[in-house]
Amino acid sequence: MGSNLFKDLRIERDEVMMCRFLADLLDPKGGHERGTGFLRSFLEEIVGAKDVEEEGLERTCVMTEYLIDNGRRIDIMLQNPRFSVPIEVKIDARDQQSQCYDYWHYARNAPLVYLTKEGHVPSEWSRKPKEGSEEERQKGMLPEDRIKCVSWEKICGWLEKRSGGLDQVSQYTQAIRSFLPEHGKRQADCALVRDVLEAFRRGMDQGIVERYGLEELDRSYRSYRDWPGQSLSYCPGLNYRVKRADLPEEGGPRMWFRIEVAGDGYLSAGFCLVDAKTGEKVDAQSIAIEDLRQFDALRSIISRDDWWLVWRFSNGKQDVSRGDVPNFKTMDRCAKKRLDEKGLAAFVEETIQIFEAQLLGYLL
Repeated sequence: MGSNLFKDLRIERDEVMMCRFLADLLDPKGGHERGTGFLRSFLEEIVGAKDVEEEGLERTCVMTEYLIDNGRRIDIMLQNPRFSVPIEVKIDARDQQSQCYDYWHYARNAPLVYLTKEGHVPSEWSRKPKEGSEEERQKGMLPEDRIKCVSWEKICGWLEKRSGGLDQVSQYTQAIRSFLPEHGKRQADCALVRDVLEAFRRGMDQGIVERYGLEELDRSYRSYRDWPGQSLSYCPGLNYRVKRADLPEEGGPRMWFRIEVAGDGYLSAGFCLVDAKTGEKVDAQSIAIEDLRQFDALRSIISRDDWWLVWRFSNGKQDVSRGDVPNFKTMDRCAKKRLDEKGLAAFVEETIQIFEAQLLGYLL
């Protein structure tokens, strides 16, 4: 196989760059010089629009990183006097709070297009409004039928049918397929996930728990020990109470350190908030930032996200664009390296060191 520009430049998992190329294809005035061909077929075959009229289609304005009034940016926006189509693109990034809810309000005569690896439905976290009580947010949640969920696999199929021999498009689809799960390998290896979390428990027992004032919680919120081992939607994890970091009010939230394999298959860890009475997660946004700032050690890293005060992937970042974080759902190459005992032990040792440097070290 010849050189692939997207892979050579290491941008095949870069959402911004991949969006820009897709946007150029959809632009009637794009460098492909195919006029409205890509745009019309995208509206018909991907968005599901019927009876797309050619007249006026060339007036469609295609924009990337479209700024909206709350400071967010829609990855791709298609605007025409007859319609507006916001497109949210995910490669490795996770859902953000109220993201789809906010973006849908910019759609007109069209759904919000949600493009992900597997074409999954966005989480309730992304579809709920940010403001209001939990009951109000649940009631105002964006219905699934307002969202057109699309997989990158479908984008590949559409482009391969419509590219007409354009070499750049061929390289683009090859780059996309490089981050998609292999055919027939889409099911999580649940036994491996359990082995990984058990290996982390053993690794944490080697002085880490004592050093950082942690208390292992054997039976607790979505513990891997209680996991039926059927689906990663359970988000199995390993939970520790941070003993020195309880909020002051009696019966208030408790801070945990949690290592988990999330529903998207990636392993991460972080500090989160849990209700002391029910053992259920607490929305970190519901706690005043002034109260959270009492944890002097965490003062500089708090970045609230659902129940998380702060979290990191196993590479110590909130980015998996270089493929250095194993995905136990798609069983990518990085995950397959953990199948043998030696590979797993090395991964756990290295990752615990990263978690110490990027998370636990702030407790000292």
